[in-house]
Amino acid sequence: MAPRTVHYAFAHRILRDLALDERLDLVGEAIAVDLGPKFATLWDDANASVPESDRIASDGLATYVVQRPDYAGVLVTLPAPVEPAEAHAVMVVRGMTPRDASYFTWEHAVDGASGAPTVYLCGWDADGRHVNLGTRQDASIDGFVNEVGASLSSR
Repeated sequence: MAPRTVHYAFAHRILRDLALDERLDLVGEAIAVDLGPKFATLWDDANASVPESDRIASDGLATYVVQRPDYAGVLVTLPAPVEPAEAHAVMVVRGMTPRDASYFTWEHAVDGASGAPTVYLCGWDADGRHVNLGTRQDASIDGFVNEVGASLSSR
């Protein structure tokens, strides 16, 4: 039960690295242009790096600008997760400076005690370190957007 290479790499390496690159402003870019085609190309590039049998269709890959009173971000939904540590979606949040950008993942998991599917909210610091922020109570996109806001306000 390991995450699939393309799915994991896209959410936990490729997008994370772009989001936390202080030379980039993905939120500003997403407000100006649709990042969907750019992210689709990145997904295709990740697929091209693995054997054909390990490739994953991009169904469900979509990009949305989120503008709330408490934060602005880019929500990226991903193809449905299958294995633990694959993400349902990620959120890139604009900070006061590019160094202050935040990155969150809504991750699929399996409860160790019951074996039931569960979801986690995870964050990444500016140095790319993963932080598990706990089990999500509302496993919806709206819940994810709200929990990102709650996490930001608790800092």
